[in-house]
Amino acid sequence: MLFPFPTGELILLTAALLGWTEQIKDRWRLYALCLAWIAGAALEGYWQTGVEWHWNWARFAVLFLFWRWAWGRARRRVIPLLCTVAALFVRDVFLLNEPGILIGTQWLFSIGAVFVAAFISYGYWETLAAITGAWLMDPFFIRFLYSDIWYYGELPDPFAWHFCAVVCAGLTVMRYLFRRWVHRGRRIEGA
Repeated sequence: MLFPFPTGELILLTAALLGWTEQIKDRWRLYALCLAWIAGAALEGYWQTGVEWHWNWARFAVLFLFWRWAWGRARRRVIPLLCTVAALFVRDVFLLNEPGILIGTQWLFSIGAVFVAAFISYGYWETLAAITGAWLMDPFFIRFLYSDIWYYGELPDPFAWHFCAVVCAGLTVMRYLFRRWVHRGRRIEGA
């Protein structure tokens, strides 16, 4: 198991609690992500899609909501999204044709997809829109590619969900720290 505990859910809960205790300006967005997760979990309890594939609607709801916010704030949207989707599609095809040929293939291609999104996009929101949008589309490619090969699969893949949550949280923390560093540098220069 690559992530020994539910990392994505813990990051979501920690962000919501941090927004509540620190009175962050956009804390309603963190609450909305938690409500989307709860609504998706309720939908998952009432609507089962089949025996072969387990669709985790709580994770889809959180990814979709976060993607929608990032998509709305992004300036250049389509090219980074298509390139990141292509990188994940290459990963899926490689894992289908040559499973286990490289150690850590899932990590390698996932980190590669993040680098593709980061290098092609102009800013923070474009990168997040490309990453979350690609991981939203990836389960549909997996379902199409592995339709007669796998007889059970969890979508989105738990690795992809946790990896996407860690990357989005890491990029957000790095952006926050960079802004504080730039603001601190301007304050020192002005003194």
